Amino acid sequence: MGIWDVFLAPVHSVVFSAQAEDADGDTLMYVIDTASPDARFFRIDLPNSGRVVLARALDFESRRHLEVVVTAVEMNTRERFNASARVRVNVLDGDDQYPQFLPCTPRAPHSPLVCTSPVYTANVTEGQLQGGPLSFSPGAVYAEDGDRGLRAAITYSLLAGQESSRFHIDNVTGAITLLRAVESSRQTPEICLSVMASQVNDPSKYAVARALVRVLAPNRHPPRFPRARYRAFVPAAPRRAALLLTFGGQVLALRAHDPDFPEG
Repeated sequence: MGIWDVFLAPVHSVVFSAQAEDADGDTLMYVIDTASPDARFFRIDLPNSGRVVLARALDFESRRHLEVVVTAVEMNTRERFNASARVRVNVLDGDDQYPQFLPCTPRAPHSPLVCTSPVYTANVTEGQLQGGPLSFSPGAVYAEDGDRGLRAAITYSLLAGQESSRFHIDNVTGAITLLRAVESSRQTPEICLSVMASQVNDPSKYAVARALVRVLAPNRHPPRFPRARYRAFVPAAPRRAALLLTFGGQVLALRAHDPDFPEG
Protein backbone atom coordinates (compact mmCIF):
# COMPACT_ATOMS: atom_id res chain seq x y z
CA MET A 1 0.00 0.00 0.00
CA GLY A 2 1.28 3.46 -0.88
CA ILE A 3 0.76 6.35 1.55
CA TRP A 4 0.49 10.03 0.59
CA ASP A 5 -0.14 13.12 2.71
CA VAL A 6 -2.32 15.91 1.28
CA PHE A 7 -2.43 19.45 2.73
CA LEU A 8 -4.98 21.98 1.40
CA ALA A 9 -4.71 20.59 -2.13
CA PRO A 10 -6.95 22.51 -4.55
CA VAL A 11 -9.38 20.67 -6.82
CA HIS A 12 -7.86 19.65 -10.20
CA SER A 13 -4.35 19.53 -8.71
CA VAL A 14 -2.14 16.42 -8.93
CA VAL A 15 -2.27 14.51 -5.66
CA PHE A 16 0.24 11.77 -6.50
CA SER A 17 1.69 9.91 -9.47
CA ALA A 18 1.34 6.16 -9.92
CA GLN A 19 4.25 4.51 -11.70
CA ALA A 20 4.46 0.82 -12.62
CA GLU A 21 7.18 -1.08 -14.52
CA ASP A 22 6.69 -3.75 -17.17
CA ALA A 23 9.56 -6.17 -17.81
CA ASP A 24 8.58 -6.42 -21.48
CA GLY A 25 8.59 -2.66 -21.91
CA ASP A 26 4.91 -2.59 -22.85
CA THR A 27 3.00 0.69 -22.80
CA LEU A 28 0.91 1.03 -19.65
CA MET A 29 -2.40 2.77 -19.03
CA TYR A 30 -3.53 3.77 -15.54
CA VAL A 31 -7.12 3.66 -14.35
CA ILE A 32 -8.87 4.14 -11.04
CA ASP A 33 -10.91 1.23 -9.73
CA THR A 34 -14.37 2.75 -9.35
CA ALA A 35 -15.21 0.11 -6.73
CA SER A 36 -12.52 1.40 -4.35
CA PRO A 37 -13.92 3.18 -1.26
CA ASP A 38 -13.07 6.77 -2.19
CA ALA A 39 -12.76 6.63 -5.97
CA ARG A 40 -15.09 9.63 -6.38
CA PHE A 41 -12.42 11.95 -4.96
CA PHE A 42 -9.89 11.20 -7.72
CA ARG A 43 -9.52 10.95 -11.49
CA ILE A 44 -6.80 10.41 -14.09
CA ASP A 45 -6.95 12.91 -16.96
CA LEU A 46 -4.08 11.38 -19.04
CA PRO A 47 -4.27 7.58 -18.70
CA ASN A 48 -0.63 6.98 -19.71
CA SER A 49 0.76 9.58 -17.29
CA GLY A 50 -0.24 7.96 -14.00
CA ARG A 51 -0.91 11.37 -12.47
CA VAL A 52 -3.89 11.15 -10.11
CA VAL A 53 -5.85 14.40 -9.87
CA LEU A 54 -8.13 15.58 -7.06
CA ALA A 55 -11.72 15.57 -8.34
CA ARG A 56 -13.49 17.16 -5.35
CA ALA A 57 -12.51 19.21 -2.33
CA LEU A 58 -11.14 17.50 0.76
CA ASP A 59 -12.21 18.39 4.27
CA PHE A 60 -10.09 17.33 7.24
CA GLU A 61 -12.99 17.88 9.65
CA SER A 62 -15.15 15.27 7.89
CA ARG A 63 -12.66 12.86 6.24
CA ARG A 64 -9.09 12.33 7.44
CA HIS A 65 -8.15 9.23 5.44
CA LEU A 66 -9.02 8.12 1.91
CA GLU A 67 -8.30 4.91 0.02
CA VAL A 68 -8.20 4.42 -3.72
CA VAL A 69 -7.04 1.54 -5.95
CA VAL A 70 -5.01 2.40 -9.08
CA THR A 71 -4.57 -0.28 -11.76
CA ALA A 72 -1.84 -0.34 -14.43
CA VAL A 73 -2.96 -2.18 -17.60
CA GLU A 74 -0.95 -3.12 -20.72
CA MET A 75 -2.27 -1.14 -23.68
CA ASN A 76 -0.61 -2.85 -26.69
CA THR A 77 -0.88 -6.55 -25.83
CA ARG A 78 -3.58 -9.14 -26.31
CA GLU A 79 -3.24 -10.44 -22.73
CA ARG A 80 -3.76 -7.02 -21.12
CA PHE A 81 -1.86 -8.03 -18.00
CA ASN A 82 -2.41 -5.66 -15.12
CA ALA A 83 -1.35 -4.90 -11.57
CA SER A 84 -3.10 -2.88 -8.88
CA ALA A 85 -1.90 -0.79 -5.96
CA ARG A 86 -3.95 0.39 -3.00
CA VAL A 87 -3.11 3.98 -2.06
CA ARG A 88 -3.92 5.55 1.32
CA VAL A 89 -4.23 9.34 1.28
CA ASN A 90 -3.91 11.14 4.62
CA VAL A 91 -5.73 14.48 4.70
CA LEU A 92 -3.76 17.00 6.76
CA ASP A 93 -5.52 19.88 8.47
CA GLY A 94 -5.15 23.34 6.97
CA ASP A 95 -6.17 26.71 8.35
CA ASP A 96 -9.44 26.98 6.44
CA GLN A 97 -12.01 27.17 9.27
CA TYR A 98 -13.11 30.14 11.40
CA PRO A 99 -13.46 30.20 15.20
CA GLN A 100 -16.69 28.86 16.67
CA PHE A 101 -18.36 29.93 19.91
CA LEU A 102 -19.44 27.03 22.10
CA PRO A 103 -21.84 25.43 22.60
CA CYS A 104 -22.21 25.42 18.83
CA THR A 105 -25.67 24.48 17.51
CA PRO A 106 -25.55 22.81 14.05
CA ARG A 107 -27.81 24.54 11.54
CA ALA A 108 -28.69 21.18 9.97
CA PRO A 109 -28.35 17.59 11.25
CA HIS A 110 -26.02 16.64 8.40
CA SER A 111 -23.89 19.82 8.56
CA PRO A 112 -22.09 19.71 11.91
CA LEU A 113 -19.47 22.22 10.73
CA VAL A 114 -22.00 24.98 9.99
CA CYS A 115 -23.42 26.10 13.31
CA THR A 116 -25.03 29.04 15.08
CA SER A 117 -23.29 30.86 17.91
CA PRO A 118 -25.11 30.85 21.26
CA VAL A 119 -26.53 33.96 22.93
CA TYR A 120 -24.79 34.24 26.30
CA THR A 121 -26.91 35.70 29.13
CA ALA A 122 -26.01 37.00 32.60
CA ASN A 123 -27.71 39.01 35.34
CA VAL A 124 -26.45 42.04 37.28
CA THR A 125 -28.17 43.99 40.02
CA GLU A 126 -28.95 47.69 39.77
CA GLY A 127 -26.35 49.82 41.57
CA GLN A 128 -24.08 46.88 42.44
CA LEU A 129 -20.74 45.52 41.27
CA GLN A 130 -19.80 41.87 41.46
CA GLY A 131 -16.51 40.77 42.93
CA GLY A 132 -15.39 39.05 39.74
CA PRO A 133 -16.38 38.06 36.20
CA LEU A 134 -20.04 37.66 35.30
CA SER A 135 -21.54 34.19 35.24
CA PHE A 136 -23.08 33.49 31.84
CA SER A 137 -25.51 30.88 30.57
CA PRO A 138 -25.42 28.41 28.78
CA GLY A 139 -21.77 28.58 29.78
CA ALA A 140 -18.71 30.79 29.90
CA VAL A 141 -17.93 32.88 26.81
CA TYR A 142 -15.62 30.54 24.92
CA ALA A 143 -14.59 29.89 21.32
CA GLU A 144 -12.38 27.34 19.60
CA ASP A 145 -10.58 27.26 16.28
CA GLY A 146 -12.75 25.41 13.76
CA ASP A 147 -9.63 23.58 12.52
CA ARG A 148 -9.65 20.73 15.03
CA GLY A 149 -6.15 19.61 14.13
CA LEU A 150 -4.57 23.06 14.53
CA ARG A 151 -6.37 24.62 17.53
CA ALA A 152 -5.00 28.09 16.88
CA ALA A 153 -4.94 30.39 19.92
CA ILE A 154 -8.00 32.65 20.25
CA THR A 155 -8.14 36.24 21.46
CA TYR A 156 -11.33 38.00 22.64
CA SER A 157 -12.49 41.60 22.37
CA LEU A 158 -15.67 43.66 22.76
CA LEU A 159 -16.91 45.53 19.72
CA ALA A 160 -17.65 49.19 20.36
CA GLY A 161 -21.21 49.83 21.51
CA GLN A 162 -23.29 52.24 23.58
CA GLU A 163 -22.61 50.48 26.90
CA SER A 164 -19.51 48.40 26.08
CA SER A 165 -17.25 50.80 28.04
CA ARG A 166 -18.90 49.54 31.26
CA PHE A 167 -17.27 46.15 30.75
CA HIS A 168 -13.85 44.59 30.45
CA ILE A 169 -13.13 41.31 28.66
CA ASP A 170 -10.05 39.19 29.29
CA ASN A 171 -8.50 38.75 25.86
CA VAL A 172 -7.21 35.27 26.75
CA THR A 173 -10.03 33.67 28.77
CA GLY A 174 -13.07 35.62 27.47
CA ALA A 175 -14.21 36.42 31.04
CA ILE A 176 -16.34 39.60 31.14
CA THR A 177 -16.34 41.92 34.18
CA LEU A 178 -18.67 44.83 34.94
CA LEU A 179 -16.57 47.95 35.68
CA ARG A 180 -19.32 50.50 36.45
CA ALA A 181 -22.63 49.70 38.09
CA VAL A 182 -25.86 50.31 36.17
CA GLU A 183 -27.80 53.10 37.92
CA SER A 184 -31.36 52.18 36.91
CA SER A 185 -32.88 48.91 35.81
CA ARG A 186 -35.91 50.79 34.45
CA GLN A 187 -33.84 53.04 32.20
CA THR A 188 -31.44 50.23 31.24
CA PRO A 189 -33.23 46.88 31.57
CA GLU A 190 -30.57 45.05 29.54
CA ILE A 191 -27.28 45.59 27.74
CA CYS A 192 -26.35 43.74 24.57
CA LEU A 193 -22.62 43.20 23.97
CA SER A 194 -20.95 41.97 20.79
CA VAL A 195 -18.04 39.65 21.54
CA MET A 196 -15.47 38.93 18.84
CA ALA A 197 -13.22 35.87 18.93
CA SER A 198 -10.35 35.93 16.42
CA GLN A 199 -7.29 33.82 15.74
CA VAL A 200 -4.09 35.24 17.18
CA ASN A 201 -2.12 34.19 14.10
CA ASP A 202 -4.74 35.47 11.62
CA PRO A 203 -7.13 38.21 12.87
CA SER A 204 -9.07 38.02 9.60
CA LYS A 205 -10.52 34.71 10.83
CA TYR A 206 -13.05 35.64 13.49
CA ALA A 207 -16.57 35.03 14.79
CA VAL A 208 -19.00 37.30 16.67
CA ALA A 209 -21.51 36.30 19.36
CA ARG A 210 -24.00 38.24 21.49
CA ALA A 211 -23.73 38.54 25.26
CA LEU A 212 -26.95 39.78 26.86
CA VAL A 213 -26.64 41.31 30.36
CA ARG A 214 -29.96 41.75 32.15
CA VAL A 215 -30.19 44.45 34.85
CA LEU A 216 -32.33 43.42 37.84
CA ALA A 217 -33.83 45.64 40.52
CA PRO A 218 -32.35 45.08 44.00
CA ASN A 219 -34.31 42.78 46.31
CA ARG A 220 -35.12 45.15 49.20
CA HIS A 221 -38.31 43.64 50.58
CA PRO A 222 -39.51 40.15 51.47
CA PRO A 223 -42.86 38.93 50.14
CA ARG A 224 -45.88 39.53 52.40
CA PHE A 225 -49.33 37.99 52.81
CA PRO A 226 -52.20 40.47 53.11
CA ARG A 227 -53.39 38.78 56.31
CA ALA A 228 -51.55 37.20 59.21
CA ARG A 229 -54.12 34.39 59.70
CA TYR A 230 -56.54 32.51 57.46
CA ARG A 231 -59.43 30.24 58.46
CA ALA A 232 -60.87 27.43 56.33
CA PHE A 233 -62.42 23.99 56.67
CA VAL A 234 -62.42 20.68 54.83
CA PRO A 235 -65.80 19.13 53.98
CA ALA A 236 -66.36 15.61 55.23
CA ALA A 237 -65.99 13.30 52.21
CA PRO A 238 -64.43 9.93 51.38
CA ARG A 239 -62.05 11.58 48.89
CA ARG A 240 -58.33 11.52 49.72
CA ALA A 241 -57.89 15.09 48.40
CA ALA A 242 -60.20 18.05 48.90
CA LEU A 243 -60.14 21.81 48.46
CA LEU A 244 -60.01 24.06 51.52
CA LEU A 245 -63.12 26.23 51.73
CA THR A 246 -63.72 29.50 53.54
CA PHE A 247 -66.82 30.01 55.67
CA GLY A 248 -68.38 31.81 52.71
CA GLY A 249 -68.06 28.66 50.60
CA GLN A 250 -65.20 30.03 48.47
CA VAL A 251 -62.02 28.08 47.72
CA LEU A 252 -59.19 29.32 49.92
CA ALA A 253 -56.51 31.02 47.77
CA LEU A 254 -53.30 32.40 49.26
CA ARG A 255 -51.59 35.21 47.36
CA ALA A 256 -48.47 36.98 48.53
CA HIS A 257 -47.29 40.44 47.43
CA ASP A 258 -43.66 41.42 46.77
CA PRO A 259 -43.15 45.22 47.12
CA ASP A 260 -40.05 44.99 44.88
CA PHE A 261 -42.31 44.42 41.88
CA PRO A 262 -44.97 46.97 40.89
CA GLU A 263 -47.31 44.18 39.81
CA GLY A 264 -46.77 42.37 43.08
